[in-house]
Amino acid sequence: MMIFKRILELLGKDFGGSTEALVQKIAEELKDKRYLIVLDDLWNEEDDVWNAFKNTMMGPSSNKGKLIIVTTRKENVVSIVNTCDHPSRSRSLTEGDCWSIIRTLAFQDKEVPEQFEITGLEIARKCRSLALAANVIGRGKLLFYNLGFQILKRVRRDSIMDREDLIQLWMSEGLLSNNQESEMETTEPKKDKYGNIISCKMHDLVHDLACLVSKSESFMNTEVRTVDDILQVRHLAIESIGEEIVKDIKERASYLRTLILPTSVGTLKHLRYLDVSDNNDLTTLSESICKLYNLQTLRILRRYSSYKLQRLPRDLQFLTRLKHLYTQYVTNDFEMPPKIGSLSCLQTLPLFCVSDKEGCRIDELGKLKKLKGKLQIRNLELVSCKTEAEHADMAVKLNIYQFYFYWTRYRYFNDESESMYSTESNINEESVLEGLQPHEKLKCLTIDGF
Repeated sequence: MMIFKRILELLGKDFGGSTEALVQKIAEELKDKRYLIVLDDLWNEEDDVWNAFKNTMMGPSSNKGKLIIVTTRKENVVSIVNTCDHPSRSRSLTEGDCWSIIRTLAFQDKEVPEQFEITGLEIARKCRSLALAANVIGRGKLLFYNLGFQILKRVRRDSIMDREDLIQLWMSEGLLSNNQESEMETTEPKKDKYGNIISCKMHDLVHDLACLVSKSESFMNTEVRTVDDILQVRHLAIESIGEEIVKDIKERASYLRTLILPTSVGTLKHLRYLDVSDNNDLTTLSESICKLYNLQTLRILRRYSSYKLQRLPRDLQFLTRLKHLYTQYVTNDFEMPPKIGSLSCLQTLPLFCVSDKEGCRIDELGKLKKLKGKLQIRNLELVSCKTEAEHADMAVKLNIYQFYFYWTRYRYFNDESESMYSTESNINEESVLEGLQPHEKLKCLTIDGF
C-alpha cells in the first residue's frame, strides 16, 4: 500500500482511496509506460505479497520495457522473486575492504592512529562484508560512538524512534549546536497529517554497529541484578532496580549525561537528559531533580491514561537550562509549578494547566518566547478576562502549529446544583477566547468545553 502511494507521488498523482482503487489507479497510470523499478534490500518473504505487487506493476498491457530489479540479503526472497533470469550474486567484501572504506571516509588522507586501526578492524569485521555498513560508519564513525545508547534504549532492532526524543538525546551529548537539528541514516520516516516527520527507523546494520562501538560507555539493565563497572558510564537505562543499586549509581556514576531511572538523582550534576516515562508507580517527582542544573530534557510520559501525574517539583523554575518538559496524563487537580515562565530556554511544553495562584497564572506562558510544536492549555475558566488572556501572547508564538484550548467543566459541578454557569460567565469566556487569538499560520486549533 505504502509503495503504491509513493509511486503515484512520483508520477505527480495524489490518491487516498481504498487498496483496490489504488491498485487499479496504478495499473491505469503504468499501462502504456516503460519503467525501471529498483527495490533495494527487500526482506518480505510472502509469495502472495510479491505476486500481487508484480502483477499490479506489470498491468494489463504486454508492452515490453517494464523491468523490476530487486536486491536482497535473504535466500528465500531470491527464490520468490526470481521468475526468469538467474540471480546475480555480488562478491562479498573482505574485512580489509570494509576497513579501507571506513578509513578513507573517516580519516581521508590523514594518518590513522594505532588505537583506531585496532578498533577500526574490529568494526570492519562487524560490517559482515556489506559496503552499506562500512560506508555509513565511515561517514559518521564518531557520531555513532555517541549515538549507541540511543539505540540500546530501544532494546530491539528496527523499532520506531520518536523524532523529538532522538534529537534531544543527541543534544544531551553536545552533538547539536543551538537551533540545529542533525540528520542520520534512517529508513521509512513517518509523517503526521501536516507533513512533520514524527518518527523514523534505523537500519538494522547501523543498530548493531552502534551497539558495538558504544558498549564501553553505555549500560542497560532490564532485570534485577547488581551493577558493575559503571564508573565511566555516561548513558544508563534501568527498568528494574533495588535500593543498593540506586546507591551505587549515585556514588559512582559521576559521568552520566543520559539517564532513564525512576528515583532520586540530585547528585548527578552532569545529567542533561532524564526520562521517567512509563514508571507507573511514579506519581510525583523528587525535589532533588531541581538540583540538576544542566538538565535539558525531562520526559514524564504515560502509555496509559490510568496512570496520572499528581504534581511536578515546586522548584522547577531553577532548571534554567531546561529546553523540553514533557507531561501527558495528569490528575484533575494538577497544578503547574510556580514561575515556570523563568525557564527562558523552554521550547517544548505540551501541557499547561492554568491556576489562579500567584506564579501559576496564564501570564507565565507570555514569558516563554521559544515554545514550539503543540500546546494544550487547560482550566481556562480560571482566566478572569480578555486582558489577562492577552498576557499569554499566543499571537507571537509562531513556532507552535497546534493549540488546544480547554475549559474544564468539572470545576462547576457539585451534588446540589447542576451548573454554576451564568450569562455573565459565558460572555467572559468569549472575551477570554478573543484574548487567546493565535497567529495566522496555525495548522490546527481545538476548542473544548467552551
